[in-house]
Amino acid sequence: MRRLRARYQNGVLTPLEALPLPEGAEVVLHIEASLLPEDWREQVHFQCRQVTPISALFTWTMPLQGVGTPRVRLCQVLTWEAQGMHVLGSVVPPPGAVQVEMRVELPTRPEVSSQEFTLQFVDQEDTVQLAGRVVVLLPAVRVLLQDLPGQPPAEWNCQGSWGRLEDGTWTDSPSGDYPNNADFSLTSPLISLGGLESSVLTFQERHCLEDGADWCTLEVQGQDGPWQILARYTGTSDWKAQTLDLSDYDGTRVRLRFRLRSDRSVTRDGFYFRNLLLAAFPVC
Repeated sequence: MRRLRARYQNGVLTPLEALPLPEGAEVVLHIEASLLPEDWREQVHFQCRQVTPISALFTWTMPLQGVGTPRVRLCQVLTWEAQGMHVLGSVVPPPGAVQVEMRVELPTRPEVSSQEFTLQFVDQEDTVQLAGRVVVLLPAVRVLLQDLPGQPPAEWNCQGSWGRLEDGTWTDSPSGDYPNNADFSLTSPLISLGGLESSVLTFQERHCLEDGADWCTLEVQGQDGPWQILARYTGTSDWKAQTLDLSDYDGTRVRLRFRLRSDRSVTRDGFYFRNLLLAAFPVC
């Protein structure tokens, strides 16, 4: 059985593609109809739902499938940069998806700015079609702590064998596996979040630790109080992006600490992190 696309108008069914048939052949029609607005873009409703100091969340509606509607295999969010259009992120819409969302990373900005973002659809034939545009007002961002490749390291206080590799990655054991009975910590300087809001911490991490026995924790200390655990890592994981909300500490002073602890048997490669950034919005 083969599908044939056709348009129905004023009681007449007009094929939109050729289907070679022998003369006099009988054809059995199975009709699938859908009513669509003239422009499928009216259904998309591309919008920015949230802006954080380091990212933006975009949402849109997938158009109903029908005549003239692209069969979308990929959705992309782009913006203009000095070198031209830059793809911020891509997502493959799940089959039957209605509402789709995508969070994209944004560079930090010292001043308030407006920026246009574009949504485009890529169909099965790799044809690219504009699906929507939105202009977003981006607040100024204050960077409180950063440790990035190619830049001098932040002023961490190292206890144990923590060290920074040549590519800018930090690890608890640069020379090999961590030892048994380890208790190694890497502590940030005191960071003031006074006059700030929506504080957020982001970094990339990977780890290879004895599952359930050896742990690396990321902790925060506010106003000289007790250390509180923000995240815990054990077992094995490849590089992943981590984003942690620190808005509960807005207006205070904090320290951050990575702490590796191991038991008395079995050692592994350890914990690694890179591209760390702590940023927030100034209070208006």
